[in-house]
Amino acid sequence: YKRQLFLTKEALIIHMKIPAGIDVAPHAHPNNCILFMVSGNIRLTLENSDVILGQGDMALIPANLKVGLVNESNSEAETLAIVLSPNYSSLDEFKQRLTNLLKGEKD
Repeated sequence: YKRQLFLTKEALIIHMKIPAGIDVAPHAHPNNCILFMVSGNIRLTLENSDVILGQGDMALIPANLKVGLVNESNSEAETLAIVLSPNYSSLDEFKQRLTNLLKGEKD
């Protein structure tokens, strides 16, 4: 579940629900991203270290840094992702890129 809240050339804010058990392989994006945990827990793999984020935690993911994401819990997690200077023209384009990423295809 993804819902666009705001899109301009300066920022894209997306509310995401992250399913239990999902494991997204490390990948990089060309933009800085701020991830705010609304509920639940996820593990981020940032290069060679892991960080556990829980409700109320926030992380800055720098552009071009490889990051993986795992929801190891039995419940869904919710985040707000704030992409700075996004290169997406629409939510549909973002959804397609995310779908490709989850299938293991390159962004």
